[in-house]
Amino acid sequence: MNFCQRTALSTSRHLRFKSTGIIGVTSQSVSLHTSSTKNTHLPWITPTRSFSGDSSCDATLKVRELIAAEDILIFSKTTCGFCARVKTAAMKLGVLERATIVELNVVPDGSDLQTSLMELTGQRTVPNVFVKGTHIGGCDDTMQSIDQGDFLKLLNA
Repeated sequence: MNFCQRTALSTSRHLRFKSTGIIGVTSQSVSLHTSSTKNTHLPWITPTRSFSGDSSCDATLKVRELIAAEDILIFSKTTCGFCARVKTAAMKLGVLERATIVELNVVPDGSDLQTSLMELTGQRTVPNVFVKGTHIGGCDDTMQSIDQGDFLKLLNA
């Protein structure tokens, strides 16, 4: 069993995912917290520590776990206008409270997470959106999915 397989097995025994809010990643659990940031109504992920070892393996493991666990997962950057557009669209659609947002320019290992996303999806840019484990794509793809009703169909399936 290689390091990634051992880490995946070990980590899967200790992680408990909860929807929305700030998620703190520890070696024992993933816990839900409420944002106390002024003027912020969006949930996002703030890992409290990084996994040790092979960072590319760990980042890929984190990304895969989040994709599998969350109804709506938006990998974003706080400085990105396209990301703001997707988050605003999710808010207008009334599904933002079901979304988990990972601000890659805020979290530790954000660059590694973004590299893992590129390896998994072929997309390096943000936003990078998933619904119920299905990759939707970036801003244009997500807006098209919302406009055509596919986003809600997938979410409510």
